[in-house]
Amino acid sequence: MSTVQCATWAAASARQAAAGQRQQRNGLRQAAPPPSRQQQAALRSLVLMQSGMYVPSDSFGGQSPERRAAQSLQTFFTFVACKIVESQLQGIGRGDLGAYNAAGMMTLRRFMQEESMRDADAWLSKLMVADELLALRIIEVRTAYAKEDFEWDNLRRVALEGLEQGNTQLLRQHASRRYTAMLERAGELED
Repeated sequence: MSTVQCATWAAASARQAAAGQRQQRNGLRQAAPPPSRQQQAALRSLVLMQSGMYVPSDSFGGQSPERRAAQSLQTFFTFVACKIVESQLQGIGRGDLGAYNAAGMMTLRRFMQEESMRDADAWLSKLMVADELLALRIIEVRTAYAKEDFEWDNLRRVALEGLEQGNTQLLRQHASRRYTAMLERAGELED
């Protein structure tokens, strides 16, 4: 069934349901024929095509999974920016241009150890009070890293590969356990 046929069938089903409700209110009862398996499958695929997979709204405190992932990435980018700035403050990775800044490095290390970075913006707000220039530097670096250096396509590829490998490994382990249990039961029956 094509998408157009699915939509047409869904609209017809909605009209039938509305007509059935009107008849029921008027005291008439006429049972509509149940949809065929093909029609049911078409309707399910239409719903999935229109809205994707349904994720309950309370799953992430009313946020979409994408919004929640974006918050996690924001914290991750802040952490990466801290590591980049820390190495810059140590003079690492810049050749002769490296400028050692012991005070800034110690402030950053202390903050990274003592303050939770669960909320990246709150963490940066606290750092801004302690060392405004250091916080501004991290803000600039995290934005530049996310826009220019982070490999978004590679993230998607690696994440999907990891899911596939993990799923395959889990299914193999499960099949192996089931097969072993089945053999053990068969051995018990023979005894």
